[in-house]
Amino acid sequence: MDIDDDKRAEAARAVVAGTLNLARRLRAERPPGTLSPGRLAILGYLRRTGGASPGEVAAAHRIQPQSVTRILAGLEEAGLVQRSPCPGDGRKVVLQLTPAGRAALTDGVHHGEDWVDHAMAATLTPAEIQLLAIAGRLLNNIADWS
Repeated sequence: MDIDDDKRAEAARAVVAGTLNLARRLRAERPPGTLSPGRLAILGYLRRTGGASPGEVAAAHRIQPQSVTRILAGLEEAGLVQRSPCPGDGRKVVLQLTPAGRAALTDGVHHGEDWVDHAMAATLTPAEIQLLAIAGRLLNNIADWS
């Protein structure tokens, strides 16, 4: 079944609006002193990849190398990531999560998941929750598209 351009554009607007609104609310619900969504995203990337160079982190998150360098320095200072020489090229470094970084990532993600879980339980039907689970997977597919 084909969908016309107007209906697809309307769906795109709804997805973007809903995503931005949810991101805003998750930021507002974040307890003081917890990591920002950007820092959590970088820790999550390092967990998924097992380690990466600063350049790879910058490219994956589409941010300037100077910006990622500042973020990574803060994460390293907090003991959440550690630098090691790259096995294939000792001139380069690889950043990896520390145990404290894994714990901070878990805590940050679980807080958001808990808030969303409570909000879903309070506002959605079981069928809507199942639909939202499918939508979550589809949103990830869109986010991974290049």
